[in-house]
Amino acid sequence: FRDRQTSISFAPKVTLETGKHIPIDAPLPKMKGHDESSVVHHRTHSESDKMHYDPHTGEPLSQRRRPDLAWRAGISRHPLLQHTVDSLAHEAEVEESDRVASLTSATTASSGLDGSTTPIDYLQSPLAASSPSEFPFNGSAAGSRRASSVRSKNFFGSQNSSRRNTRRTSNRSRSNSSMSPASAFLSQWGKDEATSLIEPDDEGQEIPDHSGYFIGKQIGFGGFSVVKEVSTIDNGRKIIRAVKIVRKQVSGKDETENDKLQAEFEHEVEIWRYLKHPYILPLLAVYDTPFATFCITQLNTGGTLFDMVRTNRQAGKRLEPHLAKRYLYQLASALRYLHEDVHAVHRDVKLENCLIDMSGPDAATQGGNVLLCDFGMADFITNENRTTPSPPPEAADENIGPCDTSTCVAGSMEYAAPELLASKSHIYSTAVDMWAFGVVAYTLLTGNRPFSHSFQPALVMLIVKGEWDEQALREACADDEAVELVRNCLEKDSHLRWDVSDVLDSSYLEGCSAMYEDMERSWL
Repeated sequence: FRDRQTSISFAPKVTLETGKHIPIDAPLPKMKGHDESSVVHHRTHSESDKMHYDPHTGEPLSQRRRPDLAWRAGISRHPLLQHTVDSLAHEAEVEESDRVASLTSATTASSGLDGSTTPIDYLQSPLAASSPSEFPFNGSAAGSRRASSVRSKNFFGSQNSSRRNTRRTSNRSRSNSSMSPASAFLSQWGKDEATSLIEPDDEGQEIPDHSGYFIGKQIGFGGFSVVKEVSTIDNGRKIIRAVKIVRKQVSGKDETENDKLQAEFEHEVEIWRYLKHPYILPLLAVYDTPFATFCITQLNTGGTLFDMVRTNRQAGKRLEPHLAKRYLYQLASALRYLHEDVHAVHRDVKLENCLIDMSGPDAATQGGNVLLCDFGMADFITNENRTTPSPPPEAADENIGPCDTSTCVAGSMEYAAPELLASKSHIYSTAVDMWAFGVVAYTLLTGNRPFSHSFQPALVMLIVKGEWDEQALREACADDEAVELVRNCLEKDSHLRWDVSDVLDSSYLEGCSAMYEDMERSWL
């Protein structure tokens, strides 16, 4: 410490512009031969004019040197600190292109080089050192102070770091905008990611071709399709319906599988669009786009017959007898329309495919209405009504369809007729629908399926033998007419099995036609 010196020292004498040397502590003499405007003025003016003069030097404000001019080497401003001024001015020689505007002010802007440090008399901004807009430099005081700040220096020493010559760049837009810097920053956050995730079948999107239907939340799914709510405006009133969506490219499926799924769905829509019956779920509109097919239908919030049976079982009770009779008649009425009017077979009759419409005024007390749905396995009975050629029949009494398997066997074994299990080909007959109707009738009346087993081969044996508990049916309903209907629908011999006309003419459903056929058909 003995050899240390002061950081700043002054010469004992200073040299004036005239070349004269005077001691540092002597007062400066007045300069002769100069304009009166170039010397320092003392307070010789009146009190009323003091606002026009500098209170510290007495210099007229109009003749003062502009404070916003950058001081460079060779221009004397403070003779006593000329050496220091020259050094700082030399460091301030920076390119104008390196100057960037700050989100707050020029004094808090970061340097154009990485690794900058902050002097004691400045506060570092917590925000980024660039702005969405690049402001032109006009030699302002703030710009000069920022340029001459020691923050523009790099203090990484003599190491050849790549960060020394790396310019700090901004990813934000440099175009002029009326948005604030914060708004411009937030508007760019995740913009590309959000856009790429939007699909035409997402919530909030309008079904293409200006349909007027806007997609809502998802309410169901099955197989390769999803069901969502859609809303539209009709005569100034908001209407909520449902849409079944099947994408043209199903994820996880190759081209061959996608083509097969699309062909099956087109076949379902081809049949479904012509069905008009009060107990069949109506297809109101179809929108076919390159992305997906959108099927608009009636919205159902009452669940299915399966949900109703399960709820009653959990409560330890059975379905009310008058409700069971109501729903069985309505299902039989829908099957009669399919079998006798349309000459089609459903092939997947089950509790899960029977929706309950509870929108009627007396639905809470009298019960809802059945809406038969899901015509993916449906097909016409006769070859003359088919739109595609049928495979060669393997038996004289069978009508073979174009599908590979019957959903009754593949997905709903408990509803499969014995002839389906014993046959090596695909049977298209109204008898398989009537067997499934008998299973539905037994389940509604007792709360249990007539054929049920956790081991599939054992279940197949029960169905083939036709073994079901008739006594449980009698104990549940104590009605011989109901037992007669179930027994004749679950007849193993398909030729002796009741058809839908026999069911509607049965004593069990006597009188139901007058109560349930006179239905309002607003969608027909």
